[in-house]
Amino acid sequence: MAEDGAILTLIMARLEEVAVNQRDLQTQMRESERLSTESRRRVHEKQDVQNQLLLKLDHRLSTVEKAVEAEAPTWAEFRALKARAAGAGSLGRALWKVGAWLVVLVGAFYALRNDIAAFWHWMMSR
Repeated sequence: MAEDGAILTLIMARLEEVAVNQRDLQTQMRESERLSTESRRRVHEKQDVQNQLLLKLDHRLSTVEKAVEAEAPTWAEFRALKARAAGAGSLGRALWKVGAWLVVLVGAFYALRNDIAAFWHWMMSR
């Protein structure tokens, strides 16, 4: 019988160790669950902040798009005026050249007016 008592004592000690290990595992699992719940909470908070930021960025982007669309006629008008100015610049340069030649011709006629008048009288008197 003493042997039965020793076996029973060993079985009880082993059961106590299993119970302690089970309590330790349960404690670790609770702590792990608490940590993972806290981690998920932080992740959700960060996602909320990012969602708010994305909403703000979306709003700002749509504002910029509307501003660009509103400026499209202005840019089209600017391009048209730029093309007209380039054409006017070419026409202006051509007119300046013609004007310069006219000034040269008028200057030459004025400088040679006496000779031209003498030539004219000579031609008419013949």
